[in-house]
Amino acid sequence: MIDAECISETLEALTDDATSRRYAKEHSTLRGIRGVPTGEIARLGDAVWAESGTELPRDRQALQQLYGAAWEDGLVAIGLLATCVPDTPAEALAVGEAWLHRIDDLVSADALGWLVIGGAALATQSPLPVLEPDAHLMASRALASAAMAWIPCPIEGPSAAPLRAKLGTRQIQWTDRTHPEWLAPHCTALLRDRHPCIQKALRRVVKAWATASPEEVTLWASNVPGGIPKVLRADIQRIVKKAARAKRT
Repeated sequence: MIDAECISETLEALTDDATSRRYAKEHSTLRGIRGVPTGEIARLGDAVWAESGTELPRDRQALQQLYGAAWEDGLVAIGLLATCVPDTPAEALAVGEAWLHRIDDLVSADALGWLVIGGAALATQSPLPVLEPDAHLMASRALASAAMAWIPCPIEGPSAAPLRAKLGTRQIQWTDRTHPEWLAPHCTALLRDRHPCIQKALRRVVKAWATASPEEVTLWASNVPGGIPKVLRADIQRIVKKAARAKRT
C-alpha cells in the first residue's frame, strides 16, 4: 500500500536549493514547488512502485493525498496512477478525469494527459471527457496531450519511471500503431482552440503522428475544412520530406 506521507517526506529531504530557485522561475503552481531534481523524482517513483506496487481502488485515497501536495509529489502520483492503466484502465481513467480540474501547470498536464487519460481512454475505448466552455487552460492542455498515447512514440518525463519499472523496460509506449480514427477528429477539434498553449500541444501531437505515419497526416491535413495553419503545414511537409528521403536511401 502506498504511504503518501512517507513519499512527501522523502521528496522534502531531496530538496536542493539551486533546483528550487531554478524551478520557481520555470514552473508555476498553487501547490508549491519543493525543488527536487527530476532525476530524483523518477528514481523515487521507480522505488515506490518496486516496494509497494499500485492498485485501485486500494490506493486511491493515498494517490489523491499525494497529488494534492507539492508539484513533485503530484508528478510521482501521476506516475504511480499510470501503472494502474494496464490492469484497471477504467478506474485509472476515472481518477485521472477527477484530477483534471485540479491541475495547474504544463508539466503535470502533459504527464496526466499522455500517461493516464490518453492511455486509459485507448484501453477502454472511451471518448475523452468534454470540458465546459470555461474550463481552465491546463485541463484543456492535458486533454490535448492525451493524443500522444495514440501514437507509437516513447513516453517521456519523470512520471514515466514507475510504469517503466512495472513493465520492465527502459522504453515504453501505449500503442504499436497509430490510431487515425482517434487522432484525426481530435486534432481537427484542437485547431479551433487558438490559445498558444493548446496549439503547442497540437504541434507536438501532429509532428509525432507525421513521424510515425506521414501518409495518415497528409490525408488528414488535406481534408480539414478551411485548411490548417501555415506553421503546422510546414511541420508536416518537413517531416514528410525527411521520411521520403529516408526511404530512398
